[in-house]
Amino acid sequence: MSTLEERTEMVDKAEKAGYHISYIVCIIEQLVDFSKAVKGKSLEEKENMLNQHRWLGTSFFKHNDRHKRWLESI
Repeated sequence: MSTLEERTEMVDKAEKAGYHISYIVCIIEQLVDFSKAVKGKSLEEKENMLNQHRWLGTSFFKHNDRHKRWLESI
């Protein structure tokens, strides 16, 4: 389980990337867990891992390339 601070920071990053707050709230744990798992990895490695992720690899999450802005921020 992520901390309140981690979730708050992730909400800010996801909102800046263009995701709506109601969507972020539904997937906040996946966002925080994923960001921890890819810490220190290259953007290419992050994108490869994202494509394999059950929730974040969907076309809805990657709509309009928002995910690229988010990946760059984590």
